[in-house]
Amino acid sequence: MTSADLTREMRQAGWLPGRVNGSPHVFKNPERPGIVVVPHP
Repeated sequence: MTSADLTREMRQAGWLPGRVNGSPHVFKNPERPGIVVVPHP
């Protein structure tokens, strides 16, 4: 699974892009606490 595949699935599951700081993409979900960091090569 590539980071693009994971990013696509995260968005379909309701996670929203929070910020992109360099290469890692940070996702937030309005219904769940916390964040998820997806490394992007």
